[in-house]
Amino acid sequence: MRLGLTARVLLSLTHNFPLLTSDFFRYTIPMNRSRLKRLALGFIVVFALAAVLPFVPHALAQIPSADLAAVGNTGIPVTDIRIIVARLIRIVISLLGIVLVALIIYAGILYMLARGDKDKVQDAWKIIRNAIIGLAIVLASYVITTFVLNALLRAAGLSGTSLTGSSGVIEPLSGSLGAGIIQDHYPPRGGFDIPRNTKIIVTFKEPIAFDSILASGSYDPSAALVTGDLNANNVKIYKTSDTVSGALSSAQVDVAVTADRKTFVFDPVALLGSPIESQNYSVFLSPAIQKLLPDFSTTAPAFPAPYDDGYLWNFQVSTVVDITPPQVQSWIPLPNALYARNILVQVTFNEAVDPTSTTGVFQLTSDVLLDFNNIQVRNDSAAGAPVEGTYIISNGYRTVEFITFDACGENACGGTIYCLPGSSNFTLFVRAAPLGAEPPQALFGPAGYGGVADVAGNSLDGGGEEALLKNLIAQGPPIAVNALAVDNFWSDFSTDNTLNTNRPHLDAILPAQNQPDVSVDQDVEITFNEPMRFSTLTNANIGLTPRPAHELWYRVGAQNVANVVASVVTGTVAIIEHGLFLDYIAGGPLQNYYPIVNNEVSTAYQICYYPAYGPPSNCGVSAAQPSCCFGAASSSSACSIPTSISSP
Repeated sequence: MRLGLTARVLLSLTHNFPLLTSDFFRYTIPMNRSRLKRLALGFIVVFALAAVLPFVPHALAQIPSADLAAVGNTGIPVTDIRIIVARLIRIVISLLGIVLVALIIYAGILYMLARGDKDKVQDAWKIIRNAIIGLAIVLASYVITTFVLNALLRAAGLSGTSLTGSSGVIEPLSGSLGAGIIQDHYPPRGGFDIPRNTKIIVTFKEPIAFDSILASGSYDPSAALVTGDLNANNVKIYKTSDTVSGALSSAQVDVAVTADRKTFVFDPVALLGSPIESQNYSVFLSPAIQKLLPDFSTTAPAFPAPYDDGYLWNFQVSTVVDITPPQVQSWIPLPNALYARNILVQVTFNEAVDPTSTTGVFQLTSDVLLDFNNIQVRNDSAAGAPVEGTYIISNGYRTVEFITFDACGENACGGTIYCLPGSSNFTLFVRAAPLGAEPPQALFGPAGYGGVADVAGNSLDGGGEEALLKNLIAQGPPIAVNALAVDNFWSDFSTDNTLNTNRPHLDAILPAQNQPDVSVDQDVEITFNEPMRFSTLTNANIGLTPRPAHELWYRVGAQNVANVVASVVTGTVAIIEHGLFLDYIAGGPLQNYYPIVNNEVSTAYQICYYPAYGPPSNCGVSAAQPSCCFGAASSSSACSIPTSISSP
């Protein structure tokens, strides 16, 4: 806009220029050489400064906005007082720049029309001199205001302010996602266009004490699905502009807990945000939250040092309400193929789904806690009886995997391999949830959802067999809830009596080893040559370590690589999303980052990553040297990461 305004001024002067020049040359043709030099100088001064100065306020306006962008990425709303102050400063600096341009143009016109009059020439030079002094004052004011703004931003505490370091940032209260106890959450850090009716989900790596998340006395620990009110002292959900003082109260948020006590689903009673404008929200997890130790009675702090100040993240809520049902995007095993019996069953949805509707344990028992049936693997060779096992969610709450209870072997890392019945036919069945009073919203009863629902509570659009009849309409299950009919999903597959023991190889890592000049926001992609078990591709088994060390969040997602023609999955890419990398600063140490993959990572056939075959050329690993460290085989059980890196 500022450049456009300046352009219009210059075009207006150009339009009238023939009048100016005709009068000017009529009176100045007899000029001597000295006057011609002054005239030429006048033209140079006017047009050079007029061309350069419009960019000065533009640059001045943009430099502080980079600092503000770092804050905006963490969820600070546009109505924050610091943002208002910054905007006012930008406007003032822009106006001053426009005034300077006008003064320079005016002085140039006076100089050209002076016709040798010394007084007019001196007046023109005075205006130019004063304008230059004004420019110096504007530049000095920018330096001062930038310093003050940065001080204000650093003093914001729990506001989500980021500490800038070159092009990257260090985000306070973020390190527990990855290196700490938090495995994942939804909405993600910096998420945007989040619907107003979203639920908020947090998954910990270890079980959490009920009272740390739920209000004491509001829940029944023996219920099939534990639900209750929020412990508003330990979990703060608030509009970022309101700060923690405006956090939702205990009665304003319903909480549900998965059976393993690791995943908590927070469902605000009222819609978040506004129908008029997008708004930013923050979630703060207090360091007072306690985890359960293996005896399930003793507790310890969930956020030990160095992350003992808790965890904070921000996201942006849009103006819309989500009424689009989730759909099945892909699955393993695929139909019309024969699989080794140690294959796991994997279903990936096109969006995040509610973990309370997609995870659990099924076992033939009278215990209601072991009666999960929203997803089933039915043994058609045994009259359609559901296979016993556990359903686990991962990959940003989009992928559910089924592991049976039938132990049938051991992998190279000592882990148990579980198998489906051999030489059998199966049906993978995913149930749509019954609809509530406001379709496509699913009915949530005392035991939770009766089928799959997304994070906004919409029932599944299953699309029938192999999802061929998806129509973006949630119709709910048929009257016979176990029927193979829309809106449920199902697909058939078969097993033989063999075991697949192919060991995974790491084919590529991007960015490559020692690759320079990596973009600060580039994801790290790790490609395996086998279809992988997504629930092992988490930040518990895949890490990202910075050197020199600094706080850095990271989470891991995954996607399969498919050969569409052959209808087979040929591999998997693990994707590490992370906080912005820090750039190298002249005179300082090199800033390096080290992806780490441990041997708990396994294939879809439950074969662990051992030895650590990796680039280049499988790294030369063997039973004697099973680790691959910086492209070379090592006998160490873990690679040693440098503690510091010297300057280049």
